[in-house]
Amino acid sequence: MLTNESALPQKFGFVNLSAEVDVQPNDGFGVLLPRESRTVDVIFKPVSAVNVDLNLTMRTTMNNTYAIKVRGRGLEPALKFSFTVLKFPPASPGDRVVASVLVSHPSAPGAKREAAPRTFELVVPKPLLSFLTVQPAVATVAPGETRRVEISFAPPRSKGPRDTPSLRDANDRPKARDLDAVFGHAPPPPPDDAEPEPEPDEDAREAAAAAKRAKDAELKAARDAAYAAATTPPEPFEGTLTVSVHGVKGLDGYGGPPKSDRDAREPWSEHAVWKIPCYVQSSAAEPPPPLFLEVQTTTVERTFWCDCEKIDFGQLAVGQTSTLPLRLRNLAADGPPLEVKAVPGLNGVGPFMMVNALRPLRPRAPPHSALLQFAPTARGVRSEHLELVCPALGRTVRVALRGEGVSPTLELDPPDGFVDMGHVFVGCARTKELLLHNTSVFPLSFCLTPLGEPVPRENRDASAPFVCVPSEATVAPGATLAVKIKFRPDHGRVWAYYQKLRVEVPNEDKRHVLTVLGRCHDHQMYVVADDRPLSLGAAFEDPFGLPAELDDAAAEARDMMGLGPPVNPKIAIRFPRVADRPKADDGGDDGDRAASASVLVGCCAADAPDGGPRAPKKPASLGSNGTFEVELDAATKAAGYFAASPDKGTVPAGGTAPVAFTFTPPEAQAGNGLDVGRWIKTVAKVHLKGSPESFTYDVELEGYMPNL
Repeated sequence: MLTNESALPQKFGFVNLSAEVDVQPNDGFGVLLPRESRTVDVIFKPVSAVNVDLNLTMRTTMNNTYAIKVRGRGLEPALKFSFTVLKFPPASPGDRVVASVLVSHPSAPGAKREAAPRTFELVVPKPLLSFLTVQPAVATVAPGETRRVEISFAPPRSKGPRDTPSLRDANDRPKARDLDAVFGHAPPPPPDDAEPEPEPDEDAREAAAAAKRAKDAELKAARDAAYAAATTPPEPFEGTLTVSVHGVKGLDGYGGPPKSDRDAREPWSEHAVWKIPCYVQSSAAEPPPPLFLEVQTTTVERTFWCDCEKIDFGQLAVGQTSTLPLRLRNLAADGPPLEVKAVPGLNGVGPFMMVNALRPLRPRAPPHSALLQFAPTARGVRSEHLELVCPALGRTVRVALRGEGVSPTLELDPPDGFVDMGHVFVGCARTKELLLHNTSVFPLSFCLTPLGEPVPRENRDASAPFVCVPSEATVAPGATLAVKIKFRPDHGRVWAYYQKLRVEVPNEDKRHVLTVLGRCHDHQMYVVADDRPLSLGAAFEDPFGLPAELDDAAAEARDMMGLGPPVNPKIAIRFPRVADRPKADDGGDDGDRAASASVLVGCCAADAPDGGPRAPKKPASLGSNGTFEVELDAATKAAGYFAASPDKGTVPAGGTAPVAFTFTPPEAQAGNGLDVGRWIKTVAKVHLKGSPESFTYDVELEGYMPNL
């Protein structure tokens, strides 16, 4: 405390200050009027953990010099803060401002004197008045470790001269603070279900009413005292809180009438400086002094208001649009309309756009709804920030826009989309299922359409051999739909029935192709070789072929026209030349020169007969198995070039048996560099015995004979 005891004003100043000492205010300089006293703060800020003993020198214009003894002791801090002063930007009621500070343990692991972990606690002063929160408030820091502490400032919407509307509701005003919940008072217990008591007399009722009034008054006084204690101005060691005394023009009820034009133009604001103590747990006899973190906050009045800070459109299918409103409002009581601009605006080629134009916001007018649209063009999460600038207020509101474009995803089972219907006897039908699973959150509509050219009508009655039920439908989100594929051919053929269908799903990026393959035979026994071409292609099939029951009529017609029987295609197996085959590491025996190829001999299962109108009236009765035998002509067997293994066997209904044909040419002779070999052919007859009759199938074998 400095006091001027003279009759003249004196100037004073603290000079030659050391680095450990600071004097405030005005860096230790000032003027004292006669008989005036002033408090000067001497701040001790040690630069090392040592004892400090120095003199503080003050001189005046009276040519007097005063020496003040200053003693202090520097201590090694138990913890270190990355910042000791946090200054939050101005926030309006309803906003939330967040800042972070790093708390570190000064002792590094592996030091000469190992330090123990330290637990600290940050205590917010006047939480109902400062609106500060600390997360985490209590934590433990190991030696050399650093922890992040988040400090947030969130003044409530009821803060300030007038209440701020809540989010997403521009008409309702926020409710009053529930003091019972704030101060932890338990709610009153529910009344007991007791028997009704007799009606008390008049004196008893008056006594009970008086006792109830006294109890309510006592409870109200306790609540008011608790709230007053929680909202009283802070002590000097807790911080400072100042509210601007200037009013706002045209508003009554706070701040008083404006005293000047300058006062009328200045809005309400609240400024605070809070000192948050940090207590560190220690096992020493003398605990370390608390550390302090200074937080500066400013609350300003909200005039330009929007009903949300983030708009999440959620998941939306690619190609669709979703529109949500953003409500804007001018909370001022009077004054000119506020012009709002979207600067710099949304991405012109992005998925977000503003549908309508922004209108001037008039005071006390209903909210203006700005319509925002999300139209994803591709899959993935999209986000932008819409900045709304009000030049008259110098305020900017940022609204985060988020949306996820989702392509409808339809998964097939089997995943490759290939469905093999197997081998079916003529007049029978076989059904298999294709599972369609909707993995998206939207219902998906699909349609099975032929891929490429229109589907040829391969059945003789102009119907399709493959029928998919349903061919189009809608799959619910997360559901699975079974599509039944029915194979119903009306005649047997050596070529496979084949069809490709595209599973069309609107707005889906992935392409799904369904491939259906099936074979139909006029006999229960059959011979196939999927990896070998037939001697004649499917284009040679007679489009005017007649059913099997009309074979006699067809033969009679051919005899009348002088035509021969139709040529049946054969399985053509052409063995590669020895020079074209990979060579073995060891010698040139017969095994190295031999080549092999396989065919499958199968027996059709007894499937359910086709119940359609074109089904045969008397379906053939199929056996439980069939037999086969491979026959080579005598010359081929004598030469020993071609062989079949096994040459006979039995096949159960619905099963197959592989038959391997081998070609072993003789060893080539030297030909002076000339290759004068030749190709030889033979036909292996496969005799099949089963229902309804036996028949023979020809397999054409061809091999190359080298120089002899």
